[in-house]
Amino acid sequence: MQVHREAPDLTVDLRKIVKAAKPSIAVIGLGGAGCNIINWIAQKGMAGGRIIAANTDINHLATIRKADKLILLGKKLCKGYGCGGSPEMGAEATKENLPEIKAALHDANLLFLVAGMGGGTGSGAIPVVAGVARELGILTIACVTIPFKLEMARREKAREAIKAIVESCDSTIVIDNIKLSEVAGDLPLNDALSVANALLGTLSGILPRPLLSQVLSTSTSPI
Repeated sequence: MQVHREAPDLTVDLRKIVKAAKPSIAVIGLGGAGCNIINWIAQKGMAGGRIIAANTDINHLATIRKADKLILLGKKLCKGYGCGGSPEMGAEATKENLPEIKAALHDANLLFLVAGMGGGTGSGAIPVVAGVARELGILTIACVTIPFKLEMARREKAREAIKAIVESCDSTIVIDNIKLSEVAGDLPLNDALSVANALLGTLSGILPRPLLSQVLSTSTSPI
């Protein structure tokens, strides 16, 4: 006796494959500089996914108008006043919000972490958030900026932070503000920083395009 089996619905299978292959992108700005950058990116309509702003400073977080979600990091530890430039405190503050961060990333498969190095929140938060993303199986790219020479103490702190970030993320893209000033020429400081924002925004904006593979294979660091 022959058993007749229904042929598999190839249309349904193909839809599942296409859905799985399509990147679901999240962009998180961490700390003051990171939040400023993602706010700028959103205003220009350059982002290709959900935008999240996370900071320990509640007053600065309140100025971010374009994010899809705001997260106050370390409410118990920092009480909304920031972390005083301490990456260690920034990391501990971020750990308070792990359930909220996981929930915000539940359907993402590609994550950009954007921050300025040399402070406390961004430098300390990226490795923590990257750890969460790794647990969730999310491909994670850090996009960070290095301070100018006039902020030498912050530059040294930034270099130390980047070492931890490179180890925790799948790829790390570093924009050195000194190199940026060389490219920007005689542009005023604010305009030069806008160039940096544009570069980071372009990275998230091109993700749905074939250039994605080129971005994912790039990891640069001044260390």
